Amino acid sequence: MRTIQLKHRSPPTAEAGEDPEGLDGSALLAALRTMRNGDFRVRMPEGKAGIQGAVAEAFNDIAELNQRMAQELRRVTRAVGREGRISHRVSIGPAGSWARNE
Repeated sequence: MRTIQLKHRSPPTAEAGEDPEGLDGSALLAALRTMRNGDFRVRMPEGKAGIQGAVAEAFNDIAELNQRMAQELRRVTRAVGREGRISHRVSIGPAGSWARNE
C-alpha cells in the first residue's frame, strides 16, 4: 500500500491565503491523480485532527472501496469469463466507516 504524506505547514498568515487547517493540497492532488490512474493502493495518513483528518479518512474509505471493487471484478471476470461459472455475482460488502461499525 502506498501512502502519500500530507505535509503539515505552520499556521498561515492572513495575507498568505492558505488553508487554516494546514491541508496540503498538492499531496491530496497527487493521491487523487494516482487513484485516477488506477492505483487504488494509495492512502493518505490518518490520525490528524480537523478537516485534514476528515479528508484523509474519506479519501482512504473511497480508495479502499475502489480497491475492493477492482479485486472483486477481477474475480468475477475470471469465474465467469474464463471458467464459465455464470452463477457468480459481485459482492463488495461494507467499506470504510461502515465496515468498522460491524
